[in-house]
Amino acid sequence: MRSSVRWLIGWSADLGWSVFRGSLLLGLLFMRLKTEIWVKGYLRARSSENVMAVLSRRGDEDAGAVFIIVDMMNGQCRLFGPAPAGLEIVDRQRRWEHCFTDESVDLDRAREYINRQLDMDPDIWVVEVEDRLGRDFLDDAVVRD
Repeated sequence: MRSSVRWLIGWSADLGWSVFRGSLLLGLLFMRLKTEIWVKGYLRARSSENVMAVLSRRGDEDAGAVFIIVDMMNGQCRLFGPAPAGLEIVDRQRRWEHCFTDESVDLDRAREYINRQLDMDPDIWVVEVEDRLGRDFLDDAVVRD
């Protein structure tokens, strides 16, 4: 009787551990990086490519929304913000969308947009990139219409 109880306890402990380990691994697969880590990585990658990128506003380090202004150094810029939360892929990875329907807008208009966003959410991050070609360096993470 004792050996069967020991076996049952050992079995349930093993099962519990494997369930815990499986849920831990599943959680790690679908966990999103903290915003601070993502922004630091983005800035470091731009620096390694000799592209000027600066953090102009620091938000919540864990989950603040990130806006990226790509200044084309001619008075025009491209503004990217977080894609809507309704997209399935957004839950697991950061996705971006153009904040304006036009490909590029006046830099003052983009700053006004950021200020309106700050009124709604004071925890946003703003990264500014200077690139004459208007490259966003977001690769396939931009949601296209």
